[in-house]
Amino acid sequence: MTSTPPLPSLVVAPRRRFRGQVKFLLIEREVGHDVSIEFPRGIRTSGDSIHSAAEAALLAETGFDITGRVVELGGLRSGAGEQTEFTATTLGEDQLRAHDVPVNTRWVTVGEMHGLLSRGRITDAATVASLTLLQVAGLLTTV
Repeated sequence: MTSTPPLPSLVVAPRRRFRGQVKFLLIEREVGHDVSIEFPRGIRTSGDSIHSAAEAALLAETGFDITGRVVELGGLRSGAGEQTEFTATTLGEDQLRAHDVPVNTRWVTVGEMHGLLSRGRITDAATVASLTLLQVAGLLTTV
């Protein structure tokens, strides 16, 4: 069985655990209470929230397990069926605690992440690199 190579923008930590940032275009469709994500290449995933669907999509697209929680940065919810450019970053629960982000917060706001980065509270090299790239690209702004 051949594995799908990681996306070019993927930052990978040891032991095939995803930690970093990946950008992908998705088509979001709501079916009842489920959210379905479809990649341009035809990969489809679904879950009971956009969070769980995004986790499944990242795993399907990259072959890497997700560690921590997916944090929404560059994505905006759009109407069902519309295309959305979506940027996901993961932080482990220990990192969330270290940055004073409540661990029961599933989606951390862009403003919180921007504040943590600007105050130097995020020190994980892969996270800083990916967030800095997003900031420079204008995708990470305060909300």
